[in-house]
Amino acid sequence: MKKNIGKNSIISEYLRIRSHNFIVGDNSVIGAFSYISNLKFNLGSFSHIGPNCCFAGGNYQLKIGNHVTISSHVSIYCQSNNFKEDLVSLYSNLIEDKKLYGDIVIEDFCGIGTHSIILPNNIIPEGVTIGAFSLVPPNFKFETYTYYSGNPIIPKKKRDKNRILDQAREVEIKINEKN
Repeated sequence: MKKNIGKNSIISEYLRIRSHNFIVGDNSVIGAFSYISNLKFNLGSFSHIGPNCCFAGGNYQLKIGNHVTISSHVSIYCQSNNFKEDLVSLYSNLIEDKKLYGDIVIEDFCGIGTHSIILPNNIIPEGVTIGAFSLVPPNFKFETYTYYSGNPIIPKKKRDKNRILDQAREVEIKINEKN
């Protein structure tokens, strides 16, 4: 396994990692009792993953941007069993024609609320937030800087991009002053 941890990042000793490439940017935190099992895992800078998260995906990649917060108990699946149509088994990954798989990208300035589930093959664009206990179905189409919630999710409110970018700059300045 290739492991690259940025400066001032904190990775819990109770994190279980089963990734071939594990990259964490500067000033990021990954909480205790989480599980990461993606072929490639990349967490940007100034990002936070809360405790008890599950990121699974076999041969698929999970890429998380800068200034992203993923609350506790979030599950992100780049590969999943199709409970409606297919064999549900530990070994169903040996079957070639499964439909629920694909990389997941979470771009900069996003937030995912506690107990939310994100299913395969999604790009969550810059500035999107997802409320607690929400379900993101496969291949969902998002709009930047929008708040979503629900099961399945629906758009609720636009977010103020300029305010968020100003706050991110302020955070970076203050953290860099301390270092």
